[in-house]
Amino acid sequence: MTSAAYIMLDHNKLTGNIPSTLGNLTAISSKYLSDNQLSGPVSASLLNLASYATVTIENNYLTFDGIEDIRKSNSTINFIYSPQLNIPINYTPQGAFGKLSVHAGGTLSNNTYQWYKNNSLYKTVVGDSTFTPDGEGVYFVKVNNSVVTDLQLVSDNITIVTASSSAPVNTATKNITSTSAKLTWSASQGAIKYTVQFKPLNAATFTNKTTATTAINLTGLLSNTQYAWKVKAVCSLKSSAFTALNNFTTPPALTGGSSSGAEIQQQTDFNFYPNPATKNVNVFLNASKQTSYSISIYDLQGRKLITQAGAASAGENNFIIDLHALSQGTYFVKINYDNKTVVRKLMKE
Repeated sequence: MTSAAYIMLDHNKLTGNIPSTLGNLTAISSKYLSDNQLSGPVSASLLNLASYATVTIENNYLTFDGIEDIRKSNSTINFIYSPQLNIPINYTPQGAFGKLSVHAGGTLSNNTYQWYKNNSLYKTVVGDSTFTPDGEGVYFVKVNNSVVTDLQLVSDNITIVTASSSAPVNTATKNITSTSAKLTWSASQGAIKYTVQFKPLNAATFTNKTTATTAINLTGLLSNTQYAWKVKAVCSLKSSAFTALNNFTTPPALTGGSSSGAEIQQQTDFNFYPNPATKNVNVFLNASKQTSYSISIYDLQGRKLITQAGAASAGENNFIIDLHALSQGTYFVKINYDNKTVVRKLMKE
């Protein structure tokens, strides 16, 4: 290609550095490399051309690196390098609002950095590419070089918010069933999402879930199991600490239907009536032998509210449980006897 008249590589999606070997094409009158995604320093060899040749490299991700040295040489080449695409802005966690920095290339002392906050000029710094925000807002920077005076580099925007220094509050567990539960908490300042970790209390590791709201539904839980969970706020810059552990217990799984009215349905050795009940519930137990028993009533949060225990005779047994202390709602009745456990749902009116 040493005898080619010109090379046109503009408006492609070329990435990486501009190869210095393009400088070997000294017979070319024009080199078009604009509107790509090229980056890195610009080699002076790119301009190894006869006077008044044209080289275009605008609208790439190039900085003052190399361009500054070429401008100092007072080349007579028609060298077009402005404008360039936005340079990235870097965030480093530090204090409440972090620290910002950009790489504009060139000699640092030749660079002037104009930092903008919410589209207004906020601070001008010479020879220092770092900046420490002191409040929330949308920031970006414009960089000028005292040698490359016809190119201004502009950074991307970055939104700075107060870090989530406080964990969520008002945590609660609701709608607990034998296989599911709903976890809730209050919104945290600056949070964009929340990370929840939960596990059976005796498990070694947590399971992670993420939500953009202040509640999450857990499903597929183990019945009759105590769980622990915690939540943290995830902000755009960093996260809060996790809350303290919250505990809840799933009730035992249902093992069959329930009786209604005064009729006892004897699909098992244990049942009760009436259901729904108002003041008392009559419990029926048909034991194969003399045995001890315990009857417990749980609410939907897995809390044990009533317990009654004693000895059952071989054959039919009847017990009465006083429900006056319970409010209207849904409960679970569990009986343990003769190395068996049976659970039924109970409605209180």
